[in-house]
Amino acid sequence: MKKTLSLIELIIAMTLMGVIVLGAMSMYYASHEIFVSSDKKSDVLNEFNFVVESIHKAVLMASGDAVNPGLSIDVSQPGLKKGIVIRQDRSGVGAIGTPNNTPFDYSDDRVVVYWFYNSSKTIIIDDYIGPGGEEYVSRCWVNLHGTKPFGLVLRDGGVEVQNLAIRLDPSKQLDPHTNPEVTSADINGQSTLFFAPISHSW
Repeated sequence: MKKTLSLIELIIAMTLMGVIVLGAMSMYYASHEIFVSSDKKSDVLNEFNFVVESIHKAVLMASGDAVNPGLSIDVSQPGLKKGIVIRQDRSGVGAIGTPNNTPFDYSDDRVVVYWFYNSSKTIIIDDYIGPGGEEYVSRCWVNLHGTKPFGLVLRDGGVEVQNLAIRLDPSKQLDPHTNPEVTSADINGQSTLFFAPISHSW
């Protein structure tokens, strides 16, 4: 005599199968969310590193004197933007062995400014003297304001960048999973970025 499945056994089998499928789907979606979140955090970290490296390389080349300093801060429009002004001697470009002729000759110098725009939440490098022009460094900068405001301070021959923050979408609120942020501020709200030139200012 053949044994057949009863209705109860069939319901139990289908229920168990449903539980297994739902469990597998939950694990898939959870792992997918973790992957997407990690990918977004990686994108923001890469953007932050790019900004830091760009400023670092530019500041390393700064040179000048007391009248025409290698580094200065432009806060003439604090509500709109703040900038790091960098004077670079270009005499050695393309000519190996040519000495640094600043401050004796400023005609070949290049002046670049890293502008931090509040309204557009962008960082732009502006080549004042040279063949370039304005170029975007980042479109993800955000001024934290409050107890950790962004700031630029000249100190010990270099420039201190206070509370630099990069967010995936600066127009939206911070969310660790969907809209992550990387900042230079430590747990005490203190800035941790300091850039100094290789050469000294006379």
